[in-house]
Amino acid sequence: MVAAISNLVQVFESGVNSWTRAAVAGGDAAFFGSDGSAGPGIDGNLCQFLENAENALVDGDFYSAWTGDFPVRYDLSAVDSQMVVHFRNLAVGFDSIGLIRVALFSGGGTTTYGFWDFAATSTIRNGSFWPLRTSGTPTGTVGAFDSADVSGMAFLVQANGTGLFTQSILIDQVVFHNGPVVQEDALPITQVSRQDYYDLLQPTSGQPYHSLLVAQAGAVIEYGFPISIESENYSDTQPGGIAFKGDDGQGFSNPPDGFYSLNVIGQANGSIVFSDSQFATLSSEFSCTIDGSATNTVINLTTALIATVSDFSCTGAGVTASGVTVSAPSTAVIADGDLAITINDSVAPID
Repeated sequence: MVAAISNLVQVFESGVNSWTRAAVAGGDAAFFGSDGSAGPGIDGNLCQFLENAENALVDGDFYSAWTGDFPVRYDLSAVDSQMVVHFRNLAVGFDSIGLIRVALFSGGGTTTYGFWDFAATSTIRNGSFWPLRTSGTPTGTVGAFDSADVSGMAFLVQANGTGLFTQSILIDQVVFHNGPVVQEDALPITQVSRQDYYDLLQPTSGQPYHSLLVAQAGAVIEYGFPISIESENYSDTQPGGIAFKGDDGQGFSNPPDGFYSLNVIGQANGSIVFSDSQFATLSSEFSCTIDGSATNTVINLTTALIATVSDFSCTGAGVTASGVTVSAPSTAVIADGDLAITINDSVAPID
């Protein structure tokens, strides 16, 4: 394998019986029952199964389970960090979930936490897996929640009704990043492209960091996290490009300004080539940094569109750009290199 990913980690695998049923994070009661058939998860393997089975629900009560304390602590304080868990409703046709809640604990144990609420729409209950993202300001907090010291996670659903066998839920794969997810190389170094990184990131890749935060639409790869391309030998010469995920109306909301970024960082004696590429966002603006300052690096951008940018920087003698258009940056810094770049609708001075 020559393409490699770093700064995206599996926090909790969510295998069979890996979550502990307990009344935590404002839960009125623990989830009922035992697992039974647990899966398939987002990768086709077994995962955590929660249900009420023959136990009547109490209308309006929250039912909960949690991971226990993570082996390590996670810092979720930066604007470009997030922790994501995957949820699937198996009781399609029943309207027994009134609200979905994900809580993050800090400091160890279950006393102090922040929580994020998600509406239990008919779409999110449609039998598909959905990523539920925790990032930024929580819906609410209990105690002195410290997002820089995340120590565990809870999953809760609120009962809507009192029926039997009406809640049947899968939870899978908790992942985390703090800052951009890095696309790089592993030995032996051979040429890689955006498709190689998509193959590593998709749910069935077999990689520990697999998730539903990447998708492919034709020749466009859509990311639900910021990225930094730091490969030594990267080439994209086919039409297509990179987009950043927007609000899906369910568990993935538009991230705040400053969350998304696209960095292209040349490596010493390396080469990064883009031709006929588009870089855009379906969400908030993203910042873009192209850095060709490393020794003997080559970054070649030909006929590229970089759209809906907040801050744009293209520097370094190793950059060659022709036919490149940057749309509506708030700021732009362009220096060194052999550059033919058009800036549209800039609202601030260009250095």
